[in-house]
Amino acid sequence: MQCVIFDIDGTLVRSYNFDGECYRRAVRDTIGDVSFRSDWGEYPQVTDEGILQEVYSDNALKFTGSGEVRAKFGQFVVEHLSCEPSSCVEVPGARVLMKLLQKDPNLHVGIATGGWRHTASAKLDHVKIEYEDLPFFQVMMVLTAST
Repeated sequence: MQCVIFDIDGTLVRSYNFDGECYRRAVRDTIGDVSFRSDWGEYPQVTDEGILQEVYSDNALKFTGSGEVRAKFGQFVVEHLSCEPSSCVEVPGARVLMKLLQKDPNLHVGIATGGWRHTASAKLDHVKIEYEDLPFFQVMMVLTAST
């Protein structure tokens, strides 16, 4: 058997970076006027959870968990999608390709994301990509090898 694992942002959906602004707003609304690094790629763990932990550290705050930020972020993403539906669209052919691959008995298809599941699900639901029966992996840590 072979596995095909799809990322969400940029692979299945084009979300045009609105979620970055929603994320910043959620963090600031929850923990205060904190600073962020100039680029998401500057964080060692480019996942929703990993970035949040680094934001706490960068701003000399004790990490108290992600629950409130997660909830607020989910709220902002859902609100944004309802107000600006064209800001999140299917990558052309993604839905068809996923359905086609799922019909192959020699393949296992799944989804992986560094985002929190509820916001990732909101984007997939918005573009009508079915994923309920697929393995869904939430990446909490990204390991890289130095050369």
